[in-house]
Amino acid sequence: MNIKLCNVITNIFGTSGLNSIQAILKGERNLAKLADLKDCRAKASKQEIIKSLEGDYREEHLFSLKQALDAYKFGQEQLTECDLEIEKYLQKMDKQDIERQVTFEFIPIDNIVKLKYNQ
Repeated sequence: MNIKLCNVITNIFGTSGLNSIQAILKGERNLAKLADLKDCRAKASKQEIIKSLEGDYREEHLFSLKQALDAYKFGQEQLTECDLEIEKYLQKMDKQDIERQVTFEFIPIDNIVKLKYNQ
């Protein structure tokens, strides 16, 4: 696919990018309608987005786009699952466990210098 949406949308996985990609995969080819899907926070103009969406929508490219979107969604699901698991673990830990894991022993700088030069 030779569209250049990433040249005018900073975060292709943001609202504007995902809305456009999903609409393309559902069969939308009207560039003006696709450009209308941009989020109000997007800085690119409608004309800039229309220009970036001009391209070749061949079946094999659309298949590849769908595969990439599915992989992105899977990765996001995995990250969410990890975040939830970490949150559960942290809730189980009591304050003493947390303090024990983040306590560092500080060595005075003078001792470090002596160790370095006394070897």
